[in-house]
Amino acid sequence: LDRGEDIGSIQGGVLCVAQRDLIWRGGKVEVSSEEFTEVFKEELEKANYNIIGNTDSLFEDPSDWEAEYLIAGLINEMQANICFPWSGFGNWSSGKGEAYMKVNWQLYSRLERKVVFETTTEGSSNVSDSSDTGPTDVFLNAFASATQNLLADKGFHDLLTQTQEINNYSSPTRTAGGVITVTAKSLYDLPIVNQINEVRSSVVTIFAGGGHGTGFFISSNGYLLTNEHVVRAAKRVTIKLSTGREILGEVLKTDAKRDVALIKAEEPALSYLPIDKNESSIGAEVIAIGTPLDEKFSTTVSKGILSGYRLENGIRYIQSDVNVLPGNSGGPLLDEYGNVIGISVSALFLQNFPSGINFFIPINEALNSMNIRVQPGLM
Repeated sequence: LDRGEDIGSIQGGVLCVAQRDLIWRGGKVEVSSEEFTEVFKEELEKANYNIIGNTDSLFEDPSDWEAEYLIAGLINEMQANICFPWSGFGNWSSGKGEAYMKVNWQLYSRLERKVVFETTTEGSSNVSDSSDTGPTDVFLNAFASATQNLLADKGFHDLLTQTQEINNYSSPTRTAGGVITVTAKSLYDLPIVNQINEVRSSVVTIFAGGGHGTGFFISSNGYLLTNEHVVRAAKRVTIKLSTGREILGEVLKTDAKRDVALIKAEEPALSYLPIDKNESSIGAEVIAIGTPLDEKFSTTVSKGILSGYRLENGIRYIQSDVNVLPGNSGGPLLDEYGNVIGISVSALFLQNFPSGINFFIPINEALNSMNIRVQPGLM
């Protein structure tokens, strides 16, 4: 609604006689978007929906990443009559009244990255007892009514109930937990150009929360690795394959300190990468593959050298000048043949420009943090 829009009447006296137009945000009645949001949250909580995040948090709330849906409501029609019975005595705070509104709702799926449900509901209220909160309650109660009608919508209910059932069925394990054994592929022994298509098809783009990162398959049955900061608290993620097809994945384990996460895709991997647990020499050629900046740059290949091994805050990293940018996080660092030796995790920027100092998690340490055992490889 536009500020200054005529939405009804201001009334006064015991008989509630209309005195002038009620102007939205015109001075007598001020209702903030935050108040509508609080009412919406209360109505969903009453209906036992799981609301993610702390609206009062001053900093980023990691639990926001767990949310699979974002919802927004746009009030596009409103009528109200607000009465101040004691206005003749100078009391313009105690009031009552009635209101009607129409709200357009959109439900956005983070997994599908699009609006998956849209509807319009109506709500009305009648506050008959005058009070200091009465003028505000008139609007908030009408909005609560419109929210209740949204919750009663079968399409909305069925969509979120189905998602809740899937999440309840999913494994709650997010720590190292039990040992997971994967059968590794035999190491490549020819220059990477000989199997570059197979290597690139093993690398995926991962969508979680409001952003994206990179991941890569380490087994034929769909296990893949990425960074913890790519998935955060998300239970499920969208995995975009090199072919452009998208599938779902479940986050099985995370280690925030080592910044590693293990995901299980809902389908087997068409291709996966061999793992070399032996450390490469300083000065050796290395290759990074990932999705820098935007999903349209998926499976971008960059080449550099292994610059050194560094210890930061007691945690060991591989340093390289291979070019990586935001979005590369979680992607594989490969030797000259295409065998995984590390995982992209961070880069130093100087005045927003890449410095050529980039860090990677040694693959052996990543596997240990996830309690993953690699058994002898297959061709």
